[in-house]
Amino acid sequence: MRLPGSAEFKATLIDDKAVLTDQDRKYVYIVDKDGKAQRRDITPGRLADGLRIVQKGLNPGDSVIVDGLQKVFMPGMPVNAKTVAMTSSATLN
Repeated sequence: MRLPGSAEFKATLIDDKAVLTDQDRKYVYIVDKDGKAQRRDITPGRLADGLRIVQKGLNPGDSVIVDGLQKVFMPGMPVNAKTVAMTSSATLN
């Protein structure tokens, strides 16, 4: 990925609506190997074409919950997750 004014770098991108706030901390819910929601604190970066750059906190392959967040009341809840493709209106180089 290359943003204006920066060198090329690898980045994890997620839908910005998945990012939640708890006072001054940003976090997302991921689905663990047992199909349960787990909170993951993140360090978010800039927005790039509607997707949030995540600087720290996610690992390759993590499944981030984007829709239905209002149904996740606490970490450890079982979730019925469906994998969907991420969409973006532009290709990032």
